[in-house]
This record gives sequence, C-alpha cells and structure tokens, in this order.
Amino acid sequence: MLLLKYNTVARILKIRLTGPIASSRLSPEFWSLDGGATVVWARSFRALAVAATCVVMVGGCSGIPKEAEKDPTTVLLERAQARWDAVIRSDFKTAYEYLSPGSRQVHSYDSFAGRMNPGFWKEAKVKRAECSQPDVCEVVADITYVFQGSRIATLLRENWTRSDGKWWYVLK
Repeated sequence: MLLLKYNTVARILKIRLTGPIASSRLSPEFWSLDGGATVVWARSFRALAVAATCVVMVGGCSGIPKEAEKDPTTVLLERAQARWDAVIRSDFKTAYEYLSPGSRQVHSYDSFAGRMNPGFWKEAKVKRAECSQPDVCEVVADITYVFQGSRIATLLRENWTRSDGKWWYVLK
C-alpha cells in the first residue's frame, strides 16, 4: 500500500512537470488515477504558473529607476561626470550640450570651444555635490591638467542648476 501511494505521487508530479507525451504508454489515462482530471488540472496550473512568471518579470522591470525617478543628486553627479568625460576626450560639442539654456544664450558654441584647450584636461573625477537649494548645487571635482609640462591636480567647483527636471552646467 505504501509503495502504491509513493508511485502515485511520483506519477502525478511527473505529469504536472512534463505534461503529456505523445506515446500510448505515457498517455494521460495511463498516468492518471482519476480519469484525466489531474492532467487537466496540471495544464491549468502550468498556464497559471507561466502567467504569474510573466507578471513578476514585467513587475521587476518596472522597479528599475529611470533618470527622472533617481535621486536628483545622483543624476547631477552622473551628468557632471559625463560632461567632464566629454571635455577630456575633447568632444566639445557634447560638453556644450550640458550648458544651461541661459549659458548657451550668452556663449555661442564657437566662443565656448575657443575657451577650451584640447589635450589640456587629463583626468576628472566628480566627488560630490553641495546643494544650497533643491535646484542649485555646486559640484566638486578632482581635476588633473597639464600646465607648462607638469601635471597638476586640484579641486574645481562648478555651479549647476536644475530646470525642467534636468541638471545644467552654468558657465561663468
């Protein structure tokens, strides 16, 4: 009797995990003790499990923060570092796009690019942001540049402002 119950459980679990296989010996009636009702239930359960997995996967993707949902200071530090990365590789067009709309009205791209010295900036690591107001911050970066053949490292402070949900570098 114990052996019969053990074999019955194994048969039911096998049907639930693998489903019916096209073989007369492995037909649902062969494995089912209740005339196939277990097979129907197993198929329904499998469909429910697939649906639940899809819901969990889609729900998990919605937990990934978008830029607008991230901490504003984190977004600021990422933008400041991206701007410095563009300056270091002498991509002044990209660096110009980080300027605030007001700074772009005052400084044309040509005047901005003229102020930049290709190859002058060697390294930049944005360290922190010090915010006096929610939309006004000062970014502190550790900058390395070359002056008269010597590499010099110093801290540099930049003003950034947030407008329409985006952080912008304020050029003085």
